[in-house]
Amino acid sequence: MHASRERLLEFLFPADTDSWLAVLRFGLGFQVTCYSLSLQRDWNYLLWGTARNVAEALLSLESHLVPTLGWLVTLGAHVGLHEETVLRVMWTRFSALSNSGLVFPSLRSQERRVRVIRR
Repeated sequence: MHASRERLLEFLFPADTDSWLAVLRFGLGFQVTCYSLSLQRDWNYLLWGTARNVAEALLSLESHLVPTLGWLVTLGAHVGLHEETVLRVMWTRFSALSNSGLVFPSLRSQERRVRVIRR
């Protein structure tokens, strides 16, 4: 009975590496980096004033609690920042976060083993 339990636990929780997760993270980081670089020139144009307000108005029809970029622009205006500055900071953050997926894809991809606590 004890051997079958060990085989079952080994089958359900194999001691396997998470290298597929590192590949997935790298691929996602690469895709988001390419996307953010392609949007660099049009970022302010796409998210400036009226276009952003229309998109956020359509989004607010679903729920008023969905976070929007307008919240950050309003917060930046209270601090004294222009809308263009807030949008540029957001693009920089977006780009930096996507690059971190390229630089650190395998932070947590290490071999994990399941420990069985015996009574």
